[in-house]
Amino acid sequence: MDILSLVIGLLIGWLIELGIDWYFWRQPRAAEDLADQNQAELQAKKSELATIKEQLATAKPFKQQYQEATATIQQLEEKLADHEKTLTRVTELETEINRLKKQVTDSRRYRQKMVAAEQEVEHLKDQIADLEEELESLRGQNNNDTDNND
Repeated sequence: MDILSLVIGLLIGWLIELGIDWYFWRQPRAAEDLADQNQAELQAKKSELATIKEQLATAKPFKQQYQEATATIQQLEEKLADHEKTLTRVTELETEINRLKKQVTDSRRYRQKMVAAEQEVEHLKDQIADLEEELESLRGQNNNDTDNND
């Protein structure tokens, strides 16, 4: 039992020594490591902030250019809308012109048909006149024949 008491005593002593070591030495060292890590992150963030400040300083002139470009874009969009309205009106007018051209073409075609019809009417009038003359001459001959037969 003496050896068992010795082993148990050594284990208990070793555990106590570990607790003291952890509490007094390792825990502050972990805090120091964490502080070093935080300090490194802080330096990195400061460097990043400095870079962003430099970028912001160089970006300020671009802000004016951006605003001018935005205004120009807005003006161009308004002009584009006006041009689109004009294009729509031009398209409507082209449609109207095509419709009028078709009417003119139809009118010419009807005029040609009318001229042809007038020529045919004149020709028929001439034929009627010829037939009337022939009828008159036949009537005259018929009257002469009737008078001779009586």
